[in-house]
Amino acid sequence: MTANQIQEGTLAVQILALAGLIAYVLYTAKLAKAAREQIAVSRDMLHAAMDQAEGTAKPCVVLASRIRDREEALNEIGGAKGSLVVDESDDGLFMVENIGNGVALNVTFKFDPIDPPHGKGMKGNDGKVQNIPPGQKAVLHPPVKMAQFVWEVTLEFDSLGGRRYQTKMTLGMRVLTDISFKEIGQPRRPKA
Repeated sequence: MTANQIQEGTLAVQILALAGLIAYVLYTAKLAKAAREQIAVSRDMLHAAMDQAEGTAKPCVVLASRIRDREEALNEIGGAKGSLVVDESDDGLFMVENIGNGVALNVTFKFDPIDPPHGKGMKGNDGKVQNIPPGQKAVLHPPVKMAQFVWEVTLEFDSLGGRRYQTKMTLGMRVLTDISFKEIGQPRRPKA
């Protein structure tokens, strides 16, 4: 074997080694991409499972209400349109009710007047209820004092699954005229 043949053989081995290295890098890149895709699919499946679990134990807190007198509802007495009127405790206080499937934790409530006749600076009542089991009612303390104008009622609460929800209602003449419910994020953590 001549020196030239040895150099050609060495070059051929190096070219084969380089081709093998390139094939290995491409194969490893494909594996890494497949792993990232699998992680994304697994993450999506985990989120779907968590959403499903949350759905079976999701709280929904509203003002406790009862069906309004038919004549009042049809005639829109007091200018209020709606078929539900706020229910009261035996002491005449407003109550909230958990109509959802899970425990509502850290329930805060806020009553704000909408266009009060006595100026924009008028503040409504607010307060907190620690927890409300599903299907249960709780009396609002401090007691809510109502005047004859329209209120926006905001209830915020946490679920056992670690999500925070909000229910907003419009209340006029003790009649519920509008309601919305949505998830608003993670629970508020107490300051240390």
